[in-house]
Amino acid sequence: MPQTYKPKDCILYDSYNSLAYRNAWMSTLQTNADIVHVATWNDFSESGQLQPITDLQNTTGNGFYDLTAYYAHWWRTGLQPTIIRDVVYYFYRKEATNAYAPNMGCNFTMGISQSVSNQIEVLTFTTDQSILTIIIENSNYTFMINSSGINSFFIPLQAGKPNIQLWRNGINIITVEGNHEIYATNVGLPNGVLDLTYWSGSTASFITPSKSVNTYTSSNRNVGSSIVAISKCSTHVNMFIPYLLFVFIAILLIF
Repeated sequence: MPQTYKPKDCILYDSYNSLAYRNAWMSTLQTNADIVHVATWNDFSESGQLQPITDLQNTTGNGFYDLTAYYAHWWRTGLQPTIIRDVVYYFYRKEATNAYAPNMGCNFTMGISQSVSNQIEVLTFTTDQSILTIIIENSNYTFMINSSGINSFFIPLQAGKPNIQLWRNGINIITVEGNHEIYATNVGLPNGVLDLTYWSGSTASFITPSKSVNTYTSSNRNVGSSIVAISKCSTHVNMFIPYLLFVFIAILLIF
């Protein structure tokens, strides 16, 4: 699950932007798991959804969705995908955890984590040395990326929309503005309720899973959402044939 915020229960399990989700995938890769359950596809009540989303301001978010495609392919093939084009991801909240929220009705409590991340994260997938620039309001942050690969950068959460630029050899490779407005701490969201969800986006195109990756969705009645299950097996039918044969023999022996 990329993140968990349960507003109805006033509980927050801080995932530190994309860090917890990426660490979970790396743990899966290191243990060579046979099956991965990515929970969940559309669990909006706990802010754990992976699907591309559109908020009330008609802005979209697809960061966790696109990031899943990369790690799922890595796990499925056993080989880390080669980065053949530059991609920028961003993950941040629309307001700080201590933002003004007169209509909240309760004080949220922390789950496992003991601290919160009021930061903007920019995650870069680069093919070569680059310079990353993040501009928001009157603040300007510059980071050197010394080699190709995956790199994560954090800046303090602040009001406005981050403008993210990737440069190489004096040429602007990527410019993207965060889709979601960040509200000042003393103002908060217009509805007066805390939204501690990490909103995200990326410059990657929407990726449809390859037919070689066996995926399916199944109803999860406990949370009223879905689980995306990915298996290394070529087909799930083969997994159930021995089980069905065992049941058939047992029935014959009984009767």
